[in-house]
Amino acid sequence: MKKMLEVLFTIVFAFAVFPVSSQQQVPVPSSAQLRWHNYERIMFLHFVPNPID
Repeated sequence: MKKMLEVLFTIVFAFAVFPVSSQQQVPVPSSAQLRWHNYERIMFLHFVPNPID
């Protein structure tokens, strides 16, 4: 019973301290981020020697 009250108190405390906002702001990307996102081809090369056991 004591453990259940501790969990309940923790949940109630979390919602009291960190209220859920219904009006969340949407992040807007910068022009550099949009330019990078619109690239047609992006490639990542990574060379690592793989030892043979």
